[in-house]
Amino acid sequence: MPDYTFADAPAPDIVVLAPQAGGPGLTAWLKQLHAKHKTIMSVGQGARTLARAGLLQGKDATLHHFDYGHFANDFPDINVVRQVRYVQADPTTFTAAGMTSGIDLALHLVAKRFGQEVAQQTADYMEYTGTAWKTNKTKAYPLPVRHMNLSGKLAPDAVIVLHMAFRGASLSGKPTTDIPAWNVTAVPTSVKFGAGQWKFKLQINGQPATFTGQVQRTTGGIKGALVYDGKSYPLTLRPR
Repeated sequence: MPDYTFADAPAPDIVVLAPQAGGPGLTAWLKQLHAKHKTIMSVGQGARTLARAGLLQGKDATLHHFDYGHFANDFPDINVVRQVRYVQADPTTFTAAGMTSGIDLALHLVAKRFGQEVAQQTADYMEYTGTAWKTNKTKAYPLPVRHMNLSGKLAPDAVIVLHMAFRGASLSGKPTTDIPAWNVTAVPTSVKFGAGQWKFKLQINGQPATFTGQVQRTTGGIKGALVYDGKSYPLTLRPR
């Protein structure tokens, strides 16, 4: 249990944002600390917390390689730097890639504040043999491609199928949609997802259609509705 809230926590010198959702008041608290030039660093998906707070807008950032494309799509005003262990966004804001990259960034910050020798002593004490905190170099990790098909019933005689491919956690290529009963085949579809919500848009016989749905944690389906031609069709999509 925490000892403080964001309202009464003693001002920290360094804040580390892990891949966690955070709580009410976190964004405002981070903005206050940033304005006071406190050091803030994120690890992996913690970069999303910084991005939502507006602290990376127009700046460089990195995160886990699985999420490069997804992050770039969600935050187009942030420059995603790839194949590095960590990135300095501004004088006091830093982002690290994966979990061990957080160690490299931490040692980098120790070196900046106390010198290379102290940082090396720290690494030796932890029995950490990585040296990327000195060079910021990493290798290019291959991203597997996986295919996902979601389907559901729009009507008793109409099944919709959404075809997607992912490279890592990011969409690869353009998703397509089939509704055989409505003579819809391989129609390009714009898909967005995040925070448990899915949205996609497409053209059905020349008319715009929009789906909005929420992930159902218990069943694994995405429950929502497709709005098309002035009508709303209840729709639950499930992996096929």
